[in-house]
Amino acid sequence: MPCGLDFRRTAVRSRRLPGAEWTRPVPQPQRRRLSHPAHEPTDREAAVTDPQSATTPPPTLDEVVRAVASHTPDVVGDDTPGWVAATALVLAPTPRGPSALFIERASHPGDRWSGQMALPGGKRDPGDPSLAATAARETAEEVGILLPDPVGRLDDHRERFARGHVATFVYALDVVLPTTPEPGEVAATVWIDLAHLLDPSNAVRHRYRGLGPFAGIRHGERTVWGLTLAILDGFARVLGHDLPRPRGPVLG
Repeated sequence: MPCGLDFRRTAVRSRRLPGAEWTRPVPQPQRRRLSHPAHEPTDREAAVTDPQSATTPPPTLDEVVRAVASHTPDVVGDDTPGWVAATALVLAPTPRGPSALFIERASHPGDRWSGQMALPGGKRDPGDPSLAATAARETAEEVGILLPDPVGRLDDHRERFARGHVATFVYALDVVLPTTPEPGEVAATVWIDLAHLLDPSNAVRHRYRGLGPFAGIRHGERTVWGLTLAILDGFARVLGHDLPRPRGPVLG
């Protein structure tokens, strides 16, 4: 997984002036140098890549709807081999601006994604007439919300190792609706403000089962990372924003 690091080494060469003679240097008393170890960013240190994000107000829900509706998504063809899944990015207005619905996956032995933050969604069933129908069906099953028609679609995400791809559809509600999590699939639901997702102070380096660090966004004791963060990154670009990145090297 590329880490985006770019190391450049600058070579410094000594040059002799014309006609100059080398002389044996006079030994000088050695001075003790105080060394300060390089600062290693901690997993909770925030990004400084987009300082304007902390002061720029997030777009309104109407602005989000217009931006998503005018976006032409990069879509994987239906004839592409592998599994297909769809997720729902559900937005609702609040006094603080748009808020997005997330789920915390239920914990199951042997499931490596147990307890992770995600968007509602799942794999396409043979009876689903479209991927948008898959996203709506999974949202109804997982959190008990019946969705309206989507306002648009984001770029598809290809899973390099799992040989499949994920489509994400954006939905706009009139109000924040209560949820009824399906206990076998969802441990909890949480609405996270768009302003929180775009705030650089919430970007962290996240470690998972000894791997990482990966880029993430902290919300309380939960961290959004991985595929879900990649989807949000594409969503932010559609809105003309950059999702904040944590300071220091990360995987992905």
